[in-house]
Amino acid sequence: MKTSLAGLFLAAVSAFAAPVTMSGTGEYGSFTGTIEYIGSSNTTGSLVMSFTNTTPVFGGYITGVVFNNPGGSITDVTSFTSDDPDFQLIGDPNFEGGINGAPYGDFDIGSSLGDGWLGAGSPVGGIAVGETATFTFTLAGGLAGITTDSFIMEHSTGSRQPEALVVRFRGMLQGQSDKVPATFGTNPPPPPPPGEIPEPGTYAMMGLGLGLAALARKFNKK
Repeated sequence: MKTSLAGLFLAAVSAFAAPVTMSGTGEYGSFTGTIEYIGSSNTTGSLVMSFTNTTPVFGGYITGVVFNNPGGSITDVTSFTSDDPDFQLIGDPNFEGGINGAPYGDFDIGSSLGDGWLGAGSPVGGIAVGETATFTFTLAGGLAGITTDSFIMEHSTGSRQPEALVVRFRGMLQGQSDKVPATFGTNPPPPPPPGEIPEPGTYAMMGLGLGLAALARKFNKK
């Protein structure tokens, strides 16, 4: 069986990919989580997100999340799964700006307890305080070159406050609700392969450390 160079490259990139951390703190709600795109070919891949409800005081539930279609490259979401069965896929058939995420603009893809992201009243279900749920969106389209950063860099349209991803909270103790944008973290670079020669700066730091250790031993003997 022949394997294309492009396929080998995509597999190598996916092997070294790691989830990116994200978090958000709003007026009432807060969350932590991760996001990761895992490409399986130039036309298929999966976007995996996890969310933990960390709202400390106001209670309530995470009831939805919205994000964007990078460069319009996604033409279909072939499946959506979650370990919380309350959630379902939302978005118009073309996944182009069909979700009202006011005041943060129009979003392309999402998941919520019902047909709309905003919702009303007290929710039935959702991610309660202290609980975590994982969402997996299986995607199709022209996905060559798509990475996790592609989703982080793609922002909503039609607003002076565009965002890449926003989490919806409802059903708080005094009837409050919230819409909390995500702030994305960074991942440390992977360690060098065994046997790789350190950079000159690394040698300098090693030398400095050894010198300080020797100096400390000298003073301890006095």
